[in-house]
Amino acid sequence: MYIALLPLWWLALDPLTAIAAACGDFIYHFFDASVSIAGDARVARVTLAAFDASLNNAQGSGLRMETVAYGMPMLAALIMATRPAKFWAKLQALAAGLAVMIGLTVLAVVAWARLVSLQQYDQMMFAATSIKGHTSAFMYYCFHGYALSQPVLAVIIWMATSMSGLFEVRPAEVTKAQPVDPKSPCYCGSRRQYRRCCGRSA
Repeated sequence: MYIALLPLWWLALDPLTAIAAACGDFIYHFFDASVSIAGDARVARVTLAAFDASLNNAQGSGLRMETVAYGMPMLAALIMATRPAKFWAKLQALAAGLAVMIGLTVLAVVAWARLVSLQQYDQMMFAATSIKGHTSAFMYYCFHGYALSQPVLAVIIWMATSMSGLFEVRPAEVTKAQPVDPKSPCYCGSRRQYRRCCGRSA
């Protein structure tokens, strides 16, 4: 099932990149208006207006979306393979899980923009003082740790959807009361017939 979902995921990367870049650009402008994020096919590109144009190289500022979103087909395969569950329950769990993954992808784009800005700040400080900066080192390891942990993240989200009860098969609601045989034992446990116990008022 995972292999069957890969083409759908690959086709969805273009719109996912556009959405994540637009949302990331909107969020990041609250912190630094000089940084802009734009989607370019399957790459979210970060441009810093405050730095020299030579530092805004496309190779260093581009985030390939498949590196931070390859957990999505894993999550979809886990949810669709979960039993027992009705089809609509699986769709509901799939929508909730993918919404969480998309939100985390937007945050990853914001973190990438911060990483790029810190790296370019380090380059500027290195050029000015001949001392290599290490401001972006912590952000670099955090970001790449998130990118490498996509399978673990997919399993965690799948377990959260399972524990939330989205896969439980709910019994159909009874719209009409089932008729009770008046001579059957009463359900209250009195060992009397239903008509002589709880059925007397009926």
